[in-house]
Amino acid sequence: MENCYIRDFLPAAENFGFDMNMHILKFHLGASHGYIETHIQEHGMYFLTGSAMYRLDNDWVPVKKGDYVFMDAYCPQACYAVGREDDLTYIYSKDCNRDVKL
Repeated sequence: MENCYIRDFLPAAENFGFDMNMHILKFHLGASHGYIETHIQEHGMYFLTGSAMYRLDNDWVPVKKGDYVFMDAYCPQACYAVGREDDLTYIYSKDCNRDVKL
């Protein structure tokens, strides 16, 4: 995604000891997902700065600093940063490595 910064906190892709992944996403004002996406994981998002319009299923929902959103698996999602001052920054969590064959 253009105009988006991502920082991973847990090396879940390299370490099967983690059953969730957490990272920070930062969108500059006006930046957005390039398309509506759907994931097989449940997601949690805590918004640290800025504001956005976030698509959850068929609805566009306004979100801002201090909001928390949880979405179920297979929920269509997208967002774009809005406002005039702060970039949109949020912590994002999702489950992973939970269906690994032992």
